[in-house]
Amino acid sequence: MYYPILRHSDSEMNAFQETSEETKKKIIPIIEGKRISVKKSAKKAWYENFNSAGNYLKQRIGSNEFIYCFDYIFANMKSKTEEKKDGKNQIEFLCSKFEESSLNFIPCLSSDAPDWIINTISSIDKNKVAIRIEYHKVESTIYHLMNTRVEEIINDYFKDKEVIIILDFLDELNQDEAIKCVKYFSNYTCILATSSVDETVDTKRQMKFEKKSNRNEIQFFKKIQAEEPSILFSDYTTRLTPEPDVKEGFNMNNSYLKILYTTKEGYFLGLSKRFDDNEPENFQDLCKIIVSSPLYSGKNYSFGDEFIDSLSNRNEEVTDHKKAIELSINHHLEFTVDEL
Repeated sequence: MYYPILRHSDSEMNAFQETSEETKKKIIPIIEGKRISVKKSAKKAWYENFNSAGNYLKQRIGSNEFIYCFDYIFANMKSKTEEKKDGKNQIEFLCSKFEESSLNFIPCLSSDAPDWIINTISSIDKNKVAIRIEYHKVESTIYHLMNTRVEEIINDYFKDKEVIIILDFLDELNQDEAIKCVKYFSNYTCILATSSVDETVDTKRQMKFEKKSNRNEIQFFKKIQAEEPSILFSDYTTRLTPEPDVKEGFNMNNSYLKILYTTKEGYFLGLSKRFDDNEPENFQDLCKIIVSSPLYSGKNYSFGDEFIDSLSNRNEEVTDHKKAIELSINHHLEFTVDEL
């Protein structure tokens, strides 16, 4: 199975929705929670934004199992402070919407979650729980303290549940340290999450399709798997940062549409011209360049590849970043399942 890290956002959820039915059977997405907005322009309270979350995911995930990282609803906030609506805190409220839509979810908490989040998730009527340890946020000398803390959480709250440990190293690809952590949690199901995606953009390299970075995640995973055969694979797909929000003042005209395309030779970047310089035609021309590359998987490979082909023939248009991100991730999901 493949456990891609995806956000609760249109581009990433749509990318999963458009994968083939066969591919969906081989994926259990790790979804980072719908973020509570802290912008002054936010017109809705957190509970109003969560009202439709169950139906939204049902349309895109269906009956497929997924892991939901509840801590991430606080990603835009300075602290994970508990608030209640009709007697339910943020996580309880969101869970109630998931239950109303009969979603097949595994609740997940971060290893540094405050007590109220741990208590809330321990009370959810599910026989599985996931704990995400973000090693990439600290020095390796702290890893053992994080592992000990997680073991304490399991013993105090989750001894009667099937526990899944997400070992999140992001771009910290230290084989020895990763193996130590996998061995520490050898009694549990372990998922190794890494990424070698480089999202930096040189805006001088417009209308080109060039290698951006190596794809080291699979090689690193297989080295760990040779030592610990039960380890499972996760990555950040082709997206490390959230999609830009035009509603929050993002200026499309100063931006550049792009495709980050996954290949066996690495990640390749196709960068269009500045948006106010003749889009959507430039992006269509960029897709012609991608389609003509020997690294292009063919229009029948995935929804994303078919759409890129249609763009190259000027049968479709892309006028925002959401669609471009969706196409990149959709191709990546199909490609990674094939690789594994």
